[in-house]
Amino acid sequence: MKCKLEKLEIPAGQPFKNCKLDREKYAEILKTIITTYQKGFVLAINGKWGTGKTTFVEMWKAYLELDGLHTLYFNAWENDFISDPLVGLLGELKKMNPQEKAEAALTSVINKAGKIVLKAAPAMFRGVVKRYAGEETVDILCDGIEEGASMLRKEIDNYENQKYSLKQFREELEKYIDEACEKKPLIFIIDELDRCNPHYAVKTLERIKHLFNIPNIVFVLSIDKEQLSNSIRGYYGSDL
Repeated sequence: MKCKLEKLEIPAGQPFKNCKLDREKYAEILKTIITTYQKGFVLAINGKWGTGKTTFVEMWKAYLELDGLHTLYFNAWENDFISDPLVGLLGELKKMNPQEKAEAALTSVINKAGKIVLKAAPAMFRGVVKRYAGEETVDILCDGIEEGASMLRKEIDNYENQKYSLKQFREELEKYIDEACEKKPLIFIIDELDRCNPHYAVKTLERIKHLFNIPNIVFVLSIDKEQLSNSIRGYYGSDL
């Protein structure tokens, strides 16, 4: 007895050959949308669990590649063990096998990303807690305030550096996409985001919004909107 359906074969030359739901027409409509807009944006393909979203986006990926469009697929659920989704997203970029001229641009993108991922504040905060654990309350309050003020000054000093690092990251990423994709859009498919742990799901959305918001990158989220909304509500502790 089979408890799970076998993975559907997707022929490279005819991606929708084995599709019994006549969904190639929707693939064509979506392709028109992503190739019409020059600026990057996020597109959601919404459907309940088990309705075939993953199969569809895998077919669509192969369908887009027939027209020479660069596509990347990232299964967020399978990779939510990664501490920061930015690592996984950049890892997928490396799979594009760009021409030699774009390799230096990708290296620069990764270097700039390192300045964004590494944040000192949480580590410093844990150090402060560990340092003052067990001391008298008054000492904790006084010394903690002084340490907190020092941390705040460091964060303020680091504020402009962080903004500049983000600007550099976007500029280098845009340069890399232009060179690797030859001015065509990059379609980045994020699947199974609604199945991830809430923290990772929210972090992925934040990374997409704040770091990858540049021209010529189209993010396609294959999601169950209701389940993803539940995860986000659970993360923020709100029933609203």
